Amino acid sequence: MLSVSDVREHTLTFLGASALDIEVSEGDVDACLKQAIRLLNRYLPKQDVGIIESPQQTQGLGTAGGSKHRLDDKHPGIIAVVDCEFSPITQIEGGAYFENPFVYSPVRSAGGESAGTYGVTRAYYEDGRRVFSADPEWYTNHETVANATTGELERHLYLYLSLPEYTSQFWRVMYRYNYQYTPDDDPYTGVGTIRPDLEEWVFRYVEAQAKIILSRIRGKFGGVVETQGAFAQLDAMNLQQEAQQDLYALEEDLRSRQRPIPPLFD
Repeated sequence: MLSVSDVREHTLTFLGASALDIEVSEGDVDACLKQAIRLLNRYLPKQDVGIIESPQQTQGLGTAGGSKHRLDDKHPGIIAVVDCEFSPITQIEGGAYFENPFVYSPVRSAGGESAGTYGVTRAYYEDGRRVFSADPEWYTNHETVANATTGELERHLYLYLSLPEYTSQFWRVMYRYNYQYTPDDDPYTGVGTIRPDLEEWVFRYVEAQAKIILSRIRGKFGGVVETQGAFAQLDAMNLQQEAQQDLYALEEDLRSRQRPIPPLFD
């Protein structure tokens, strides 16, 4: 699993810290890592699915009308909700819930019913599901509110849900959301959660950003640096041009990995 210390060690070794007295510090590498994570969040943010269900857990979500739900307290680093699906559910004895594909059905399936009756009932259920899925509306909004304890202003992401009047008493919402990586070792959003196939991209992008810093520093001193008591003449301009080309290629690579977001459900 990737860590911030791995990125620091790799980058400084790549720049030749074992043989050269390089001018790039760990703080500089951390700044480069922030740039890499910012670009990663722009093109390939993390995705996951959340669930809101049962009125007891959602402040009246199971009734018709509107409701408001804060998401950033449940999902650290959440950026946006990209899709929602609504499903009616029925409560049975013991407080359990199961998915129910109808809204208000005039008929119920029962043992011994004919194939014709079963076919009519099933068709009604499928029509009810389509109507229910089409009518509810949702949107998200970032809002600034005062903290109830400290009084300080905080910015939070809320999901607003609107239900038609004929909905069933209980229902469930599944929503797909994007959330961002952070340039640290946080167990939920840190660099350790980056997909294995993107780790090499992170290393290369940080390397390129570090070369930009190195070229600017060496350019101020005519490209002359100390190497174990001796001096070596380096071309700072070429180093910068090489790094710029790498950064462009890496951003194009990341952009090419984007895929259209499919619907959450068929």
